[in-house]
Amino acid sequence: MSQNFQRNPAVSEKQMRNESQFTESQRFSSFAAQSFVSELKKVLNDDVFNDEGKKAIIQRIEEKLLDNKYLDIIEILKQNKDINILKIWDRKGLTLIHRMTLHMKISEVKFIFQYGQDYLKDAAQKNTIIQKWLNFQNEDGFTALHYASFKGDIDIIKYLISQGSDSLLVNKNGLNVLHIAAQGDQPISICYFDSLGVDLNLTDYKGGTALHWACYLGSENAVNYLVSKMKDKLNIADGEGLTPLHLAVISGNARVVRKLLQRGANRNALDNNLKTPAQLADENEYHNIQQMLEKTGGFQEYCNIKQPFKPMDKNPRQLLVLFFLLFFSQGAIITFIIPCLSYHYIELGIWAFFLIGTIISLLFAWLKNPGEVNGIVQVNQQQSNSIKENELYQNNQKEQIEQPSPRLNEHITRSNVNNSMNEAQDLSQNLLEEINTKNQTSDQNTKKKNSQKQKEIETLNFLINLYQNNDVSKICVECCIVKPKRSRHCETCKKCIRVYDHHCPWINNCVGANNYKYFIMFILFMWCNMLIGLLLIFLHITSSYSDEEVSHNNWIFNWYSDLSSQTQDTIQIIKYIVSGIVTLLILFFFVLHSILCFVQLNNLFLNQTTFERYNIHQQHGNEPENNGDGANNVSSKRSEQSSTTDANPSIIQSNSRTSNQQNRNKLVFGAKKISFKNAYLMCIQNSNDPQYDYAPPIKSNQQQSP
Repeated sequence: MSQNFQRNPAVSEKQMRNESQFTESQRFSSFAAQSFVSELKKVLNDDVFNDEGKKAIIQRIEEKLLDNKYLDIIEILKQNKDINILKIWDRKGLTLIHRMTLHMKISEVKFIFQYGQDYLKDAAQKNTIIQKWLNFQNEDGFTALHYASFKGDIDIIKYLISQGSDSLLVNKNGLNVLHIAAQGDQPISICYFDSLGVDLNLTDYKGGTALHWACYLGSENAVNYLVSKMKDKLNIADGEGLTPLHLAVISGNARVVRKLLQRGANRNALDNNLKTPAQLADENEYHNIQQMLEKTGGFQEYCNIKQPFKPMDKNPRQLLVLFFLLFFSQGAIITFIIPCLSYHYIELGIWAFFLIGTIISLLFAWLKNPGEVNGIVQVNQQQSNSIKENELYQNNQKEQIEQPSPRLNEHITRSNVNNSMNEAQDLSQNLLEEINTKNQTSDQNTKKKNSQKQKEIETLNFLINLYQNNDVSKICVECCIVKPKRSRHCETCKKCIRVYDHHCPWINNCVGANNYKYFIMFILFMWCNMLIGLLLIFLHITSSYSDEEVSHNNWIFNWYSDLSSQTQDTIQIIKYIVSGIVTLLILFFFVLHSILCFVQLNNLFLNQTTFERYNIHQQHGNEPENNGDGANNVSSKRSEQSSTTDANPSIIQSNSRTSNQQNRNKLVFGAKKISFKNAYLMCIQNSNDPQYDYAPPIKSNQQQSP
């Protein structure tokens, strides 16, 4: 893959100054710059182009650029008109429009662009020069739009495109705006270009898509968007045979690896060196990632002890298994044990109570909506305009379809010559009916396609609005909503769940705010039922059918006493076999269920979900995180293979990416101290708390700084 933006913010002032030396020889070092200056000289006369009186001002501007004092530059330009800012750039080919796009807001970008237009005034080929300045590619082939995409400033992106920026331009390594946005972890940029029709599957010169770059650099927000739109392209290999999963493993980002596996990435894919992702994880000593990539299945995943890292759909299989085990064990107790213990009224009453409680709570946990978060797609003015455009396009298509075909007229004419008038009319009528039928079918297909396209545009525009006004890490692409606190998108249910705990295959449902109390009741009732069941089996085994004290009160004892000794021995053997099978079955699940109850009760009294508990273990190092070391080390290795020796301007920083990473590491849950109040919050209050409901977009006029 090709060279990426330098993302290390630790850059010395000396290094920045070396990157931005504005000597005359360096300024015109690149062929592209010389060509642009030559064209500019043709438009402007030499006196204007080489105005000695303006050189001092230009020198002041260059000095301010060295210190990144862009507001001072704006003030200088406001006080001095007719400064040729079109010929100001550094040795890397960064013009003022590049710099302003990268470091400033939309107002400063508009000022610089308008200043350049005003400077040319009524010069010949003014529009051509402005377009070339706007789409000017620096030494590495990056335009201002590339930088805006990396920065994720949608206002600047829209403005540049409205003024003529080309979204399909690539740098010298074939990177387009999608690749750059993926490097900057800016899903809003990717979403906007997607709405413009830019193909997400476009590759660079080494076969890498935007998804490859997002996985390689651990850009989780970009990955979340791209995997939702490129479901059938997850296993495409680049020129080195590396799939997105290979690159995610190389980056060391376990969350990206998990996302790809849950969406169906091929864990057995081989690169050009015949290595699987698991082998790459082993080489880089990412042992936890290696465990995720190992063969799936097994008893632990089946029992939901180990999280399955593969595509999952709701399946009632395990629920049916649970019902079978429940009715088998309880049926055996009812059939073989209870008749012999009819005098243990208290024990049998307690057993029946917990059995009924288990079944009822299981039904509620299974059938109750766990708390799906539903967003509302709103249509704004821009979306309305797109709808009108689609309607106009649809009407034009319909008018073209309704026009009679020339071939039909020709056929009718020939029929009039060769046949009688009646035959010609009949043939014409039949052909017209046939064409009308085809037109109606074609019209319906066109309407359906336009309707689908219209819905896609509406969804993308709404998603852009969400990205623009909210924390990017809190946006769910699949549900197109702002996720409330403590919610999460379930990869099995394909829904965002309020106060998401986990997806339980044994109840074939998620455990969330609305059914959490029923789930807790279910596991507690079942634990108590198994405990009482073991007690009844123990009493059954220790009981004697020939007991003189109880034989007259129990018909089965009387029946047993009338049997022959050989038959009594056979019944005793059957008694111990059945009791042993039921005991082993209940005891096995009783141990596992006890562990589950302990974990869930601990979470209950901490007001903490299973998912939040899992993330705490991630923070303490149980799962490798993308702390930058793995990605940076690999990045340096791959950059050595690049044809260029210098990285792109190291002053590029992604503070928004850093803040998103910090926000992502902040877990939201109640007090850590065990209390009954936390249990009340988890079982009762959370389902009624409005802060866990759907969160509408937060309108904000403030733009995040790059």
